[in-house]
Amino acid sequence: MKRNISEARDMPLVSVVMSVYNGEEFLRYSIESIINQSFEDFEFIIVNDGSSDRSGEIIESYRDSRILYIKNESNKGLIESLNKGIGFSRGKYIARQDADDIALKNRLQKQVGYLENNADVWVLGCGLEMIDGEGKFISNWIHPTGCNVVRWNLLFNNCVAHSSSVFRRDVVEKIGVYDKQYRYAEDYELWSRVSRSHQVENLPEPLQKYRLHPDAVSSLRGSDQLKVQEKISWMNIKNELILSQSTDEFRVLLPQFKVGSVDDAVYYVSALLKLKKIFSENRDLSFVDSRHIDSYIVSCVLGLRERLTLLQSIHFMIKGRCFFPGIFWSKLAFIRFLLSQENKKIISRVLGRERKLVRR
Repeated sequence: MKRNISEARDMPLVSVVMSVYNGEEFLRYSIESIINQSFEDFEFIIVNDGSSDRSGEIIESYRDSRILYIKNESNKGLIESLNKGIGFSRGKYIARQDADDIALKNRLQKQVGYLENNADVWVLGCGLEMIDGEGKFISNWIHPTGCNVVRWNLLFNNCVAHSSSVFRRDVVEKIGVYDKQYRYAEDYELWSRVSRSHQVENLPEPLQKYRLHPDAVSSLRGSDQLKVQEKISWMNIKNELILSQSTDEFRVLLPQFKVGSVDDAVYYVSALLKLKKIFSENRDLSFVDSRHIDSYIVSCVLGLRERLTLLQSIHFMIKGRCFFPGIFWSKLAFIRFLLSQENKKIISRVLGRERKLVRR
């Protein structure tokens, strides 16, 4: 049902904003996952971004007074369409929904409830249930939780899924909307801006089904997306180092830096540990925060093993043992680091066979 934009409406608590461009294949699933939410105090703003398929027909088939249908006469792109939809929104909170994803029935209820009780959190994501193009379950993806831990992760990558996000209207009014300069990673840039002055958080529970398919932006524009993400990551790192005299030594933390030698690996980990020290000095970290950040660093160290030979790995451990924290060299971490990915697979297969024999 197409409604007049100027039509008077009661003020909703939440504005759900979706942009769709030729998304007929999954659109019904996405729309119905919103209109069937257990939480009902929302308006649903759907921007048809110049689709040439049946998207418009599908949207207009719904007779739900909460839907506000906005049609672009030509394709304007995701950022302009989202900003347009947000411009028509009136809710205290703005929730994002992609045209190919599915919100679980209690998603809005849980996220809005959390924001109502945590006024210091301005952006809230949630865990994801990954599905394929046919809607079949792949795995759960749990994003980092704890505002300081999320802030740490945002230094390097986007850890708040766009389609899972709910944010306060204050973000739009005081921080701004999506920036066209950061196409394909506009959400990461906005969360980064918010995190410099306000808290960003994730709920651990998967409340959104995130669809992986060949036509998704991450699949079609993966390389372009990575370039923009790297630009944002470097801005975030520099912002954290604002009181530091030099920033060049931290460029090794960006994805474009390729570790190919023992010295490279030592240089990389040294920069990561120094950044953690600066990050810790800039805010009050809890014990749990510190452990999560240490775990992130350990995972980065373990990831170096895939780029080094066994001999290089041994040299790296010898060279780094004097100044790398003992946490890296727990027995488990030591064994995991020495083993190559191929050896890990072989051991897993052997252990799997032994378990089967024991069961018999």
